[in-house]
Amino acid sequence: MRDDDRHPDEDLAKLIRWIQDETGDSGSRIARRIGVASATVNSWLHGTRGGTRGPAKATLQRLAAEYQIPEERVFAAAGRRTPGPLTPDARERLLVLFEELTEEQQRAKEVELRALVEYNRQGGS
Repeated sequence: MRDDDRHPDEDLAKLIRWIQDETGDSGSRIARRIGVASATVNSWLHGTRGGTRGPAKATLQRLAAEYQIPEERVFAAAGRRTPGPLTPDARERLLVLFEELTEEQQRAKEVELRALVEYNRQGGS
């Protein structure tokens, strides 16, 4: 799909409608292609997503990949910052460091990481 223009005020509903216009896919077809329930895509279209968490990272990444849309655009439409890449090497280095912490320090870091993730999910900068 072509994605030549900037989309500064695009929300998830507008992005889904754009996908529908570009591809002719229905909401249920989009849902099947990215592995979510039709009700999920319908809730995005109507702005009735449940809870404050919003779509999962993996769901947004599947939407971007399936429709060949830059992840930055998809995450921005969902009101989220795009997560950075995590190579297998980086994952292993982080795990080695984490395993060196005490149990109490691990719990504290987990709380801190959850807070950062929530901040990013809410579009923090």
